[in-house]
Amino acid sequence: MRRGTPERHIEELDELPQVEILKTEVLKSIARALESRAEESAGVVDFDHIRGVDFYEEVTKFEIELIKQALMCTKGNQRAAARLLGLKPTTLNSKVKTYNIDLVSWQSEALTV
Repeated sequence: MRRGTPERHIEELDELPQVEILKTEVLKSIARALESRAEESAGVVDFDHIRGVDFYEEVTKFEIELIKQALMCTKGNQRAAARLLGLKPTTLNSKVKTYNIDLVSWQSEALTV
């Protein structure tokens, strides 16, 4: 089936509810992860008003966690994970490489399921 054909658009419409379900699951998973971090004293940023905090390091950690959660929910499918995160697949792939996120574990889980 070629890109732009009516059949392709119908397939994309059929995927919309699944994407919304996955988005909801990713958000729930992230919320659970953040909640569990908040319960652990080591997981919460210890903000020192004198020393401060490395904002960019904390944002990077959060971004990595978001990407991992999306990949976990999509069983390593980068295109689907990018859709969940509102990123272009090439952007997600670049971030995966930059942060050295291991894709093999999620892909192998997808093969065994």
